[in-house]
Amino acid sequence: MENDQYAYRRHYAPFYPFQDQAEFELGKFLCERLTQSDMERFLKLEWVYLKLENMGYSKDQLLAWVASLPTGPKWCSMTLEITRYPTVQSINLIWHNGLEVVQDLFANPIFANHMTYDPHIVVDGDKRKYSEYFMAQQAFEIQDQLPEGATIVPMIIASDKTPVTWHTEGLEMHPIFVTISNIQSDVWMRATYLPEQQAIACVSKVTSPITLATSQSFGDTYRHPPRTKEHTLAVIYDICQCIDPWRLQEFQEEAKAHSLSGIHQPF
Repeated sequence: MENDQYAYRRHYAPFYPFQDQAEFELGKFLCERLTQSDMERFLKLEWVYLKLENMGYSKDQLLAWVASLPTGPKWCSMTLEITRYPTVQSINLIWHNGLEVVQDLFANPIFANHMTYDPHIVVDGDKRKYSEYFMAQQAFEIQDQLPEGATIVPMIIASDKTPVTWHTEGLEMHPIFVTISNIQSDVWMRATYLPEQQAIACVSKVTSPITLATSQSFGDTYRHPPRTKEHTLAVIYDICQCIDPWRLQEFQEEAKAHSLSGIHQPF
């Protein structure tokens, strides 16, 4: 996030090229929910035009602003070939650069109010607590060896097998989850277990809980839009207009066709 060409501007204006969070949220909503032609019609509405006439707003300008936002680590993919150990299916490795992931997590403003940089001691009554890595004695020992102004960035890595297809050859994924101990544990633990994420997001088991990507597009270079509560509720609403959710089998089939789990009253 610090490596994009406008990083120096974002030190002073975090939502650059947008003026503030409100303007960013408007642009985000338009790009996520409307087609380009709908965006153009919206921006030409008289009330909207009068409000935004001095801000240089246009569909092309808005798309250019969104394209200039930092994108985070890019997905890469490769096929693994293991000598003398043939496999029925090819083994595909889909990955991020680990250092870029750590840098992105460390600089992500979402976690800004939930970060720890210095080892510390927490006492509960007469007992010392060890609920975070930065409370451990080892953290003090490593920190003492670093120059002034530097901090430890401990990595936490975990893996969990995840089925991708149930009836067609039993394809499985073995995702590796990475976070850093600088982020407070009650925050990063919310995002480390994929099945729970998918259940909360009301999506199927072959769908990303945080973007609109599905397993068929995992590993491509396209930056998929983020999955939002508003988007999920809108899709569920559209399905409910066509199919009574209590016609369970039909509703489930239609929901899965839209990469949803079939829950019709979430959140």
